Amino acid sequence: MKFKVIPLLGALAALTFVACDWNSHTEPELTVNNAEVLGGAIYVNVDPLKPRGIRTLFINEGDTVKLQMSTLLLQDPNYSFTPYNGNAVKIVKDPTDNMVAYAIALADSGAVDSIQIVDNGNSNAFRKLYVNVVDHWADPDYFQFIGTFDGHYYYISNNLRTWVEAEEICREAGGYMAAIGTAEENAFLEEARGRVERVWIGIRLNNVNGSFKITTWANGEPVEYKSFNSQDAGIFAEFYYYMDANGSWENWHEISYNYFLEME
Repeated sequence: MKFKVIPLLGALAALTFVACDWNSHTEPELTVNNAEVLGGAIYVNVDPLKPRGIRTLFINEGDTVKLQMSTLLLQDPNYSFTPYNGNAVKIVKDPTDNMVAYAIALADSGAVDSIQIVDNGNSNAFRKLYVNVVDHWADPDYFQFIGTFDGHYYYISNNLRTWVEAEEICREAGGYMAAIGTAEENAFLEEARGRVERVWIGIRLNNVNGSFKITTWANGEPVEYKSFNSQDAGIFAEFYYYMDANGSWENWHEISYNYFLEME
C-alpha cells in the first residue's frame, strides 16, 4: 500500500499545478509549433466517413469545390486562405459565411498545390491542405468506377442516399446524376451496375403549375430517350426515379438507394 501513495500524491500535485495554471491570466508566448498544434483542430469538409475532414483536396479540371470549415477552437474563427503558388487553384471566400470558401481549379490535370489555412481569430492557428488537380476523379470512399461510354465516365455509389442527397453529392463531386440519352447508354448502365438492383438516376417529377411533369434531367439536358415504367406521381410522393433490375425507370419516394455519378 505504501508504494501506491507516492503516485497518488504526485497526481494531486499535478492536478494542483494544472488548476493554478488554468486560473493564470498570463498566457504563454505562442510559437509556430503551438499554432500548428491548434491548427489540428481545424477541419475541412467533415462527414461521417471523414470525421476529421480531408487532408488532400482532389478537384477536377475546371471545377469549383465547396470548402466547409469546422473547428474545435474556442474563439470565433476568422479564416484566411493562401495557396502556395496560386497556379493550380484560386480560393474565394463566401461573402456571407465565414465558415465557407470555394476552391476553383485553374490548372490542367496533374497540377499540385497546397493551401495554408490560417484562423486569425484563434492565435493564427494554421493547417495545410494539399491540392491535386485531376481528370474525372471521384472519391473512392464514395464511388466505384464502372466504366466509360461515349466519352463520359461513370461511377456507382458505395453508399445509400436519398435522391435529393445523391443529386447534391454528385454536383459537389464535379459531375451529375446519370442523364441517359440513348438505349445503348441505358443498357451499359444496366450491365455495369452489377448486382445492385435499384440505382437512382438523374430524373424526377417536378411540380409545374400544380401538375407533376418530367421536365429535364438533373444536368439540364432534355429528356429524349425514355424507359419509364410509370410517369405518375402516385399517392406517396413518388417523385424520384431509379433504374430497376431490368433497366426500366421506376419512380418512388425519398428513401435511400445507390446512385449513378456521370462525369464528362
